[in-house]
Amino acid sequence: MTTNASPSLSLRRLAAILAVLLIAGGPQAWAGDCPERSVTVDFRFDSVFAEPAYDNSKPKSWIETRVGGNPNTRAQTETHLATNVNLGFSFLTRPDGRGVCAYLNKAHFRLGFDKIDVYIANKYPVGTCQYDTLRKHEAEHVAIARAALDKARPEIEAIMKAEAGRTAPVLAADTKAAGNAIGEALSRRFKEEWKRFEAGHGQTQKGIDTQSSYKALEALCPTW
Repeated sequence: MTTNASPSLSLRRLAAILAVLLIAGGPQAWAGDCPERSVTVDFRFDSVFAEPAYDNSKPKSWIETRVGGNPNTRAQTETHLATNVNLGFSFLTRPDGRGVCAYLNKAHFRLGFDKIDVYIANKYPVGTCQYDTLRKHEAEHVAIARAALDKARPEIEAIMKAEAGRTAPVLAADTKAAGNAIGEALSRRFKEEWKRFEAGHGQTQKGIDTQSSYKALEALCPTW
């Protein structure tokens, strides 16, 4: 059995590093709110997949509480989804005092599982038929998580690269407000994608946790 742990608020927060370049207004062509500037965006998309940590110290009753008290639960894999957004900007101050223009110049994204915990009830010690059977089943959950991430990464990376590339400058009262306006939009778009990934991954994992799969596992060992 497996569960997904959504990123905590601290993991979801925008880690915006402001590369501040304040340029006083000169002979600029101020068409609209912000002038066009040639800015190359430093784009990067990283994925992470932690090695699973196996724990054979917990009683079956404790593991059952992790999944709402399901009595069929003898082992549990918990994948912890991690996301991060790290942005950088340059800024241009309008000569008429109307505010500051922010230009995106760095967009780094991170997605993956930074922690994977596998619990196998301590009534099934290492080396027993039951332990080996349960560990093999949980290893399938880990493999599904890895395959899901490998499949989703190229698509999400391409989407966020396109979003970063077409991000227009934003005019706001100060550098913080201008940077936040861009950051919130990109973070919101990224969240849409990782939430879609999270939902699809969860559904795939449920495919190997069925009554028939549990019966097949039980048949592999003489007693439970």
